[in-house]
Amino acid sequence: MSSDESKVEGKVDGKAEGKDPTPLQSDGMIPAPKSSDEQESEGEATSPRRVTFDGAARKMRQEREEKEREEQEAARGGGGLSWMRYLDVIGVLMIGVAMLGPHIMGDGSNKPPVLDVVELDQSFYKTVLYPDKPDWDKYGPNDQNVSWAVFFHKPYCGACRRVRPIFHALARTTNSSEHLRFGSVDCVKYRVFCQRERVNREPLIRIYQALPPSPAPPLVGAAEGKGKKKSKGFARRGVVDWQGMLVAYEVLGWFKSLTTYGGPLEGKSISWAGDDELSQAMDAFKKSKLHTGQKLDSAATSMGHLESKGYLTDLDSAMLLGLVDDVFGGFEVLEGKRLVVLVNWLETLAHTHPSREMRERLWQLRSALGQRDLWNPKSYQNLLDQWGLRKGDEPPPTGEDSAGLPSKHYKWCRSNEPGQGGYPCGLWILFHSMLANSDVKRAHLTLYIIYEWVQNFYGCVECAANFNQEWEENDGPDQRGHIETSLWLWRVHNMVRARLTEEDDGISPKPQWPSPSECAMCLSKHGRQRLGLPTLPRDLGQPSAQGAMDGAFSEAEIKAASLAASEGTPVEVLDAAKASLAEDPVWRPGDWDEDFVFSYLQETFCAGSDTLTAGASSTNRIEAG
Repeated sequence: MSSDESKVEGKVDGKAEGKDPTPLQSDGMIPAPKSSDEQESEGEATSPRRVTFDGAARKMRQEREEKEREEQEAARGGGGLSWMRYLDVIGVLMIGVAMLGPHIMGDGSNKPPVLDVVELDQSFYKTVLYPDKPDWDKYGPNDQNVSWAVFFHKPYCGACRRVRPIFHALARTTNSSEHLRFGSVDCVKYRVFCQRERVNREPLIRIYQALPPSPAPPLVGAAEGKGKKKSKGFARRGVVDWQGMLVAYEVLGWFKSLTTYGGPLEGKSISWAGDDELSQAMDAFKKSKLHTGQKLDSAATSMGHLESKGYLTDLDSAMLLGLVDDVFGGFEVLEGKRLVVLVNWLETLAHTHPSREMRERLWQLRSALGQRDLWNPKSYQNLLDQWGLRKGDEPPPTGEDSAGLPSKHYKWCRSNEPGQGGYPCGLWILFHSMLANSDVKRAHLTLYIIYEWVQNFYGCVECAANFNQEWEENDGPDQRGHIETSLWLWRVHNMVRARLTEEDDGISPKPQWPSPSECAMCLSKHGRQRLGLPTLPRDLGQPSAQGAMDGAFSEAEIKAASLAASEGTPVEVLDAAKASLAEDPVWRPGDWDEDFVFSYLQETFCAGSDTLTAGASSTNRIEAG
């Protein structure tokens, strides 16, 4: 029997037959019982509803059949309730469990608010932007009174790593979750969310607040009172952003300013923790596994420490991730100068990639990309799908996988710690390899394309700005030739390692590279003496780097001489020298013999390559034969 029939033919919601159920007021509350005078004044309004003859007869027949079934059950010794009654009882119990379950089982909606940063995935939309369901509250208040502070970041971004501790400390110490909650979005893993929110640089903190609810308009042509769309509750939108100095007191000052007169959090009773409490919370977070780039040892602190051709895996991973990570970066379309830079980048890779097969594929992608003047995210992703890089298949940005283990996508840049190795390390390997496999005519153009790509497509804006500073202060545009460009990039790489060690206390010290055990002859006489290493008798017929460049010695002979120099030094002396570099990772140009450094770069980043530049390498001939 339908619900409409039940209202006409018999009892309604447990009330006496023929009476209307108690109506609800507009606010959803049950009205107070009416006095006898009020009931009498209503007259015919309270008269019983008429019941049709057919409906009454049908009801009597059903009651008689139900009584007969109960008697049959009792005769069989089943006693008590019929199976229909059992179903009714079970139904009531299930409803009771559904209502009381959260209180008994401790469902998220009844747990005390969690004072921490909520790691948002696809829940970003249903929790922050369109919270129309209570089960998306993420264990805390989520009504219209709640504003969200959302931290947009990238795991490999050094600037993000410096802001993250204070953001988490504020989340864990600001006991006002009924007014302000904290969340974060990984803009590498959930790139599409950041693009839709117009996040064009990281780190960024954005405050989201509820918009005034507006009823949905009725359907076109619908009768009055019918066909109206049900309102989906309320929505939140970003109202103010932070992108400032990467220091804790600046971030804290910005949050406090939000509660002042005219601020988006004005009038909300939010109390901020004191400096000491925040400092302790920041220190605790830095020691936790959640901190990307915590100060622990990492396998990614040195290059060249694994198999000689392992770098090929890393450069491919960095190259593929670079094709998707920040291609749009807050822009709605890819066009103009940015499109030209990406086309030039692919063309340069098509000349310098160590594998001929990949060079051919990169040229195909470059040709297809250059056929249009404008690409939107959907058409660009379709192009990559056809090329073989499907959405979701790109390598991870860090040197670990989702389970926290070293990633299979990196070999030289593997790491057991979040935020270490991975994409930034792989990019340096890719840059060095591009220059090592370039030639005299194209080397300066290759270096310039690397610079242009970093400025337009590297997701860490602060890193790109620092690279631009190094480019201008160290005469990047003036570099010419194969040797000059390769050594320029090597110097800047070491300068960056020194700066990161000094400025970012969340990472392990980054010693100057290469280490004495990797290239003993790369150190000058002064550098070896400073590190306590024995001086090499370079005037005793040892092959020189200049001799290698002139063709007098092969790269294999240079490598053999370097290994002999390091093997002739006690291991404990080499370890002490490496430790000294780690403790004092300052860039000192006088510590290096750049002739040997260039030979080392060619030896390292031409291993396994089949480019014309690397084809004459005796090392490749020896390994191939």
